[in-house]
Amino acid sequence: MLVLLRDNASAGDSTALPEEARQCNPSLPIEMEDDATRMRGDAIGNTLYSECWVIKVLMKLAKVRHALQE
Repeated sequence: MLVLLRDNASAGDSTALPEEARQCNPSLPIEMEDDATRMRGDAIGNTLYSECWVIKVLMKLAKVRHALQE
């Protein structure tokens, strides 16, 4: 998407951009919603953490705790 700035607007002036360009997290296009569902995999809720990653971290913490207690 090409956005042209007004003559008196600087590149750092966010008010020169249209509202949709200033949004941090725009919605996915409709044709990509199915792909997004598949990519979520084993994510927990609306987070980016997967169940596998959380289990791995918990197992590593348990090993560290056990090592510290010895």
